[in-house]
Amino acid sequence: MHHSKGYCFFDLDGTLVDSSINNTYHFILLYAKTNEYNLRTKIYFILIKFLPLISRIHRLLRLDRFKVSIDSILITVLFFGYKVEDLIRFSSYWIHALKTRAKLRKISLGYINYCKLKGYRTILLTACTEIPACILAKYLGLDDCFARRFKIYKGMIIGLKDYEPTPLLKLKFLIESKELKNAFKIYIVDEKSALNESSVLKMFNLLLII
Repeated sequence: MHHSKGYCFFDLDGTLVDSSINNTYHFILLYAKTNEYNLRTKIYFILIKFLPLISRIHRLLRLDRFKVSIDSILITVLFFGYKVEDLIRFSSYWIHALKTRAKLRKISLGYINYCKLKGYRTILLTACTEIPACILAKYLGLDDCFARRFKIYKGMIIGLKDYEPTPLLKLKFLIESKELKNAFKIYIVDEKSALNESSVLKMFNLLLII
């Protein structure tokens, strides 16, 4: 990271992108539908259909106490065996789909431009997977991207480097960066995400809920 006035962080799902979109699950589902409609794709449909119920059970059982989240296990299953280069290539189609369906939030895009104009370094802070999150961040003009990272072997996804629940993962990103320790930090996030990230919010000097 370079010297700047401070850092302006943006959440992804619900903040930069409409809350109806999950940039991990819907991305890989669309990829599977487009490239290989088979039994694996049908399993994806079932998993994603019941995702709200799974997330609710996760919250009720307070499973965020553990270092491994249900989400991360599902993500491993859904992405396992896919080639990184194929997913990167497909990301341009994903971004086009978000644009044509008006799923990019204009208010957030305006804040990106405003923060850059004021001299802040802009960063995407998300627990979504690095593909497509970091590619989308680059497209939107953000300077950096903190996202859930893949384990890759010979160009193929074999797992994750980050299995923590969303709040713990975001905290890890923020704490591991020495340059952020004493820097002025702004967090732009939607209301729903903010309610689930109380521990993360304490890391910022200024919070903007949109």
